Amino acid sequence: MPIPRNVRLLSWFNFWSDFRLYAPIAILYYSQIAGSYALGMSVYSVIMLSQSLCEVPTGVFSDMIGRKRTMVCGAIADVLAMFFYALAGVVGGYPVLLIGAALQGLARSFYSGNNEALLHDTLAESGQREQFQEYLGKTSSMYQTALGISAVIGSVIAALSFQIVMWLSVLPMIAALLVSLRFTEPQAFTRSEANV
Repeated sequence: MPIPRNVRLLSWFNFWSDFRLYAPIAILYYSQIAGSYALGMSVYSVIMLSQSLCEVPTGVFSDMIGRKRTMVCGAIADVLAMFFYALAGVVGGYPVLLIGAALQGLARSFYSGNNEALLHDTLAESGQREQFQEYLGKTSSMYQTALGISAVIGSVIAALSFQIVMWLSVLPMIAALLVSLRFTEPQAFTRSEANV
């Protein structure tokens, strides 16, 4: 059977959403903006707290409006998060970093469970439900591929400027958003299969 279009798109979405050029220098950048390593690390705490607080509401949201729209909302939150991270270097504000962190946590909560559900529903619709684990592994491997490639590129660019790395990091998030707009909502999803 041919690979459903959503599966191919999910691979590209996973790649672009984790193509984070800033990953190798994130703590250095956050600390530079915040003024200390402790405050720099607090950015990660805000990401985790935001994700935890938004996890259930975004799951309900996914069940109400569908997998594609939820993915698009997450991609928008990711673009905004990266924009605020980059903007923090221009306006020099720790609060701006925290806004970015809250938005990144929100984006993660939109993706959590939703993207796997989109894959499952897509495979169920095409009669390939039994291949879920195989395709989940293949699409998820794109995260590590993207992180590996982006870490090397980001490290080289960071030798020139942290700020350039941060602004360039917005571009892959925009690419992920554009990919998210191309998904089709699987018809296999029904209210009776919803999480809530």
